[in-house]
Amino acid sequence: MTNIKNLYILVFSLLITTISNAQELEKVNTGALGDVKYSILNPEQFAMVNGDGWILLDGRKLSSKSDLYKLLNKTGHSNIIPDDKLPNGDGVFIRGVDTDEADSYGEIEKNRIVGTYQDDSFKSHSHVYNNDNYDHRAGKGNSNANVQKSQGGINTGNTATTGSVETRPKNIALYIYIKIYKN
Repeated sequence: MTNIKNLYILVFSLLITTISNAQELEKVNTGALGDVKYSILNPEQFAMVNGDGWILLDGRKLSSKSDLYKLLNKTGHSNIIPDDKLPNGDGVFIRGVDTDEADSYGEIEKNRIVGTYQDDSFKSHSHVYNNDNYDHRAGKGNSNANVQKSQGGINTGNTATTGSVETRPKNIALYIYIKIYKN
C-alpha cells in the first residue's frame, strides 16, 4: 500500500510540475529592447503573456535602471528620450521614420528624431469655385450654406463649417507597449 501511495505522490508531483512548466511556456517573452507591440490585452494580461519587460508607451519617465535607458545612453542615442521620457502613444498614430536617401516624398520628414511628437496638420491647399451651380458637399452633410450669388450670376462666398472635433481616418484603439528590460 505504501508503494502505491508513493507512486500517487510521485505522479501528482510530476503533474503539478508539468502544469507549472506549461504555464511558464505560455508566458512568451518575445521582443528585443525598444520593440513596440500593439495589443488588445490590458497591461496585467499583457504581462502575464509577454513577461515583465514591457510597459505602456504612455509618456512616462524611463527608469535609469532599465536596460533600454542604459543602451540608449551607452550608444549616444539619449536624444530619443528627451528629459528621459518615453514618447506618448496615447491617442496618436505612429508614423515611420523617413530613412530614404532618395526621398521620393520630398523632404517632408528629413532629420526628424525618432520618438518625437508631431502635431496635426493639413497640407496647404485652396478651393476655387466660380459657377452658378456650385454645390460643396463634405461627407454626408451639405456645405453650400452662406454661398451668395454675385452680380453676373457667379456664386461667391464661404462654405459652411462641417465636420467633427478632429480629423482622423477610420481606426481601432489598441494598447501600445515598449520593451525596456531584457528579462
